[in-house]
Amino acid sequence: GVARTKLYQLDRLSAYDHRTCALLPPVEALTELSEFDFDQLCGVIDVLLGPNGCPWDRAQTHESLRSYMLEEAYEAVGAIHDGDLWHLADELGDVLLQVVLHAGIAQRHGEFSIRDVTTAIAQKMIHRHSHIFGHDSADTADSVGALWSRNKMLERGQTTQSEVLKDMPTGFPALLRAAKVLKRVDAAFGREDLDVSEAARQAEEALRASADATDMECALGQALFAMIALCRARGVDAELALTRAVDQCIARFEQCEAKVRRSGRQWSALTKEELGELYRDFSTEHER
Repeated sequence: GVARTKLYQLDRLSAYDHRTCALLPPVEALTELSEFDFDQLCGVIDVLLGPNGCPWDRAQTHESLRSYMLEEAYEAVGAIHDGDLWHLADELGDVLLQVVLHAGIAQRHGEFSIRDVTTAIAQKMIHRHSHIFGHDSADTADSVGALWSRNKMLERGQTTQSEVLKDMPTGFPALLRAAKVLKRVDAAFGREDLDVSEAARQAEEALRASADATDMECALGQALFAMIALCRARGVDAELALTRAVDQCIARFEQCEAKVRRSGRQWSALTKEELGELYRDFSTEHER
């Protein structure tokens, strides 16, 4: 006879013999699934990009999606910063969506497929981890980093550190690009133990030099660059440090607004003198 049962109950039947068979009916629609693996995600995107798919998705190009890739990456970083793991899982899904969507668009234009994407990154990981998949050796994080850099240069046909520095994407946020360039420069000069006092002196000197500079953009840029070098010497991530400072600025401004509300006044009703006094309080708190 034929009996219907749940998949998880197959090992709980009262008897089996050589005639027992199990027929698993296919899931007819993606909408019937409660969980999705990578191939099923690709199937969802295939539907959206298909002839009867979503007009918005079908109209997208690599260029039109550039800002979304950045936004989703920043939101994932924000979830990490907040320590919200469920939010992180959701945001990583948004990042993965961008990858699969780009691959789907590329496949429809005969450029590349998602298999090319996964193949490229797998081959890259194997080649750059030659201490795991090859004959090199690396026992510390620093030695792994040096090996990674060497293998990366070999991949790109680079023979000088100048070529590596020029290859840093100009699309990077300026803080990130500066930190990466400084890291490479310090490594090239063998500066493993950075001199904090020297870095601080150079930062102070660069800031003083900017006061009377004729090219203010260049001078302040040098001062910012020197501050990032000081962050590196102190073992501080400049991006995270600036993010924290901005968050503190917002919190201090919120305190100023609360102070005004407690006084029973409206911000717009404050005189220029009162705003000046409030700003001095804000600036004094900023310096602490």
